[in-house]
Amino acid sequence: GGTTDPTSGNYVENKQVSLTAINNAGYAFSHWLINGIENTQNPTTITMNSDKTVNAFFGIELSACGQLNQPNTIYILTQDITTNDRCFNVTTNNITIDGKGYSIIGTNKLTGTDGIFAWKVQGITIKNIKTEGFSRGISFLNTANSSILKNILINSTTGIQLSSSNNN
Repeated sequence: GGTTDPTSGNYVENKQVSLTAINNAGYAFSHWLINGIENTQNPTTITMNSDKTVNAFFGIELSACGQLNQPNTIYILTQDITTNDRCFNVTTNNITIDGKGYSIIGTNKLTGTDGIFAWKVQGITIKNIKTEGFSRGISFLNTANSSILKNILINSTTGIQLSSSNNN
């Protein structure tokens, strides 16, 4: 996914250190994990008042609808997407879809289309996405141990469908 600047180092106590995540082509910055606390600002500044464990996380850029089939992966929207069919079909476990505030817009909500559809998977996180104009904005079918966080779902027949799904 990418690199950081600085890559690592030793610092004088209480020094302010600016961290910048630099993504490789095809990837986007997702978040920092600083001593177990998530931070989505890039660049960000930390105070070296103790030992710090810092990790940068990157995800695969999404600029078109399609199948999301790489396990243990973060996918990140990089623009609004419009479609007349299902947008994202989640077919594997342990993925995150981070909309970063972008929209997926359906133009055909009468034919059973889903903005995001997950079937027989687990460990899915869908966050920060605006879905609009689908038959179902987000649909979990036989999906377990998953989360739907901070999304906006408007102008769809059903915003969120949970069918035969548990621990969500």
